[in-house]
Amino acid sequence: MVKRKSIKAQERNLRLSEAVLGVQTRKFKSANAAAIALGLRPDTVRRRVSGVQHTQAEAQLPYQLLSKNQEIILLKWIKGLTASGYAPSHRILREVADEVRTNRCRIYQSRGIQTQQLQTQQLPIPKLPLGQDWVPRFIQRHPNLRVKLGRRVEAQRMNGVTKQVLKAWFDAYKSLITEQKIENHNTYNMDETGFSIGTMQSTRIIVDSTLRTRFQAHPGRQEWVSAVECICMDGTAIDPLIIFKGQNILQSWIPKEVISKWHFSANTKGWTSNLHGLEWLKRVFEPSTREKATLLNGQLQQRLLICDGHDSHISGSFISHCIQNRISLLILPPHTSHILQPLDVAIFGPLKNRLTTALSHLNEAQLLRIQKAEWLEAYIQAREMTFSNLNINSAWRGSGLQPFQPQTVIR
Repeated sequence: MVKRKSIKAQERNLRLSEAVLGVQTRKFKSANAAAIALGLRPDTVRRRVSGVQHTQAEAQLPYQLLSKNQEIILLKWIKGLTASGYAPSHRILREVADEVRTNRCRIYQSRGIQTQQLQTQQLPIPKLPLGQDWVPRFIQRHPNLRVKLGRRVEAQRMNGVTKQVLKAWFDAYKSLITEQKIENHNTYNMDETGFSIGTMQSTRIIVDSTLRTRFQAHPGRQEWVSAVECICMDGTAIDPLIIFKGQNILQSWIPKEVISKWHFSANTKGWTSNLHGLEWLKRVFEPSTREKATLLNGQLQQRLLICDGHDSHISGSFISHCIQNRISLLILPPHTSHILQPLDVAIFGPLKNRLTTALSHLNEAQLLRIQKAEWLEAYIQAREMTFSNLNINSAWRGSGLQPFQPQTVIR
């Protein structure tokens, strides 16, 4: 981790710069007068004015892997990309810095549209690779740069979270699993999450703060796709139901590794509906969990399905099928899924971040359209990294259910 400069040191450097500028512009009669006025040591100001002593940043220049001119080139590049909406990520900045220091990078100059080879007169470039902390240190050296990340929670969600509501829900959960003797391996949480193909999540990007923007360009919303996911309290997950926009599912959309495992459906919007909720229950959940819930004597144990109050989860046909197959429904209170629903607590956020990373090479190529097959391949990759036993257990723990600790949520 990069050590932050202390506020006291920053203030001292600012006062030293002000003293030098004041002497040069005749604001102060002498270095001693500047030192007295700004509360600095006279000898330090004199050395700084005479050029004998350099600033800390100037003293470090000979040891930096990029020259001052090369860093100026990077700053101009970041400013240009920030203005266009394609502010770079840490990885891209590192790659471009490597190109600049080996003089292989070409950029557009402000005087014309022709590109020119970067030529800088400098000492031989060090052979050392850029270190792990090079990007954070580069940002620290240049005050105009900021790392931005936006995250929003709807106001209604915050209003729905009260101690009374939360306590009532945990009491209902505890009562249900006690009365029906529901075990951990028969406890599940399901929810659907939507994706707009072509729209990326917010990522950490480096911007020129003088332009007052943090927007990042992406291919743009093309069409909606939904994924119905389900995790178990024993740390496992059920294969998802993916709902595409279309009249029928085309085999060319689906990679071979999941075509016989995952479940797929389509409708004219790409959204979940009552029909798709029932389809998931009958085609995915009940068959996938029945074997685990069946005892050696053939008796079917009670299963618990925790979900939010979406219409597709509380329709008559959905509830009826649950009753027929010994599935208990426990509905989350309105506007509390972001703290009570395990999938929302620790799965869907990392999933969407990893999906953005998996699609970043397409975004950086500035493609106008992302195909369904490309999106699904990225989703498979992101899901494999996200739905680990560790993450699933963390989701149940974060929602206060396993181990049963309501106080982690009720504060």
